[in-house]
Amino acid sequence: MKPGKGIRAAAMLCAVGLLLQSCTARKSALAPEEQQAWDNFIAKQLDQGMVQPTSQDADAVAAIGDKIVPYVEENLGKAYRGPGGKGDYWLVVVLARIGTPRAVEGIEKVLKHDYDGKIQLDREVAASALVWLGAKEAAPALREAIADQERLIRERSEGDPTKAARFGWDEGLANLKTSLQQLEQGIGVRSARNFPFG
Repeated sequence: MKPGKGIRAAAMLCAVGLLLQSCTARKSALAPEEQQAWDNFIAKQLDQGMVQPTSQDADAVAAIGDKIVPYVEENLGKAYRGPGGKGDYWLVVVLARIGTPRAVEGIEKVLKHDYDGKIQLDREVAASALVWLGAKEAAPALREAIADQERLIRERSEGDPTKAARFGWDEGLANLKTSLQQLEQGIGVRSARNFPFG
């Protein structure tokens, strides 16, 4: 074997190993008490009826920290698929109560909202969470969400200029814009504690 081929093969094996390690690190196993907190929370979030997680449930999950963020992200939009059509409100609450840069990335995924769900309401709570956290670095993601929301409103209005007002879409868009102004101005609690009940 030529010397260059051996080095390339070793480099390839190393790259594959690092890729597998990073994939494994993305979703760490939970300790039994963490798993119990998560199972309790997500069972309520995904419940087909009117059951919702509580603030205490959200606190217990948020206490797990960044390790739970991939679990939250993989459940975005899932409760909407049931007959109750729930939004991601409580998932955003957990992310905001974690409040780390990794959790802010999760909130940005809610803003992007490239999955089925309660797009406007989910984006509004995500925008409020960013303001609460003072996460100015997420302003570009919020700007993109506003532009996408404007596009959705145009498409859904289908030439009926009164439709956006009747369905509250204009108000929701205004709320997003207000959140962006507040975020850019640095208005916010700058705390991960007890969002949104502080």
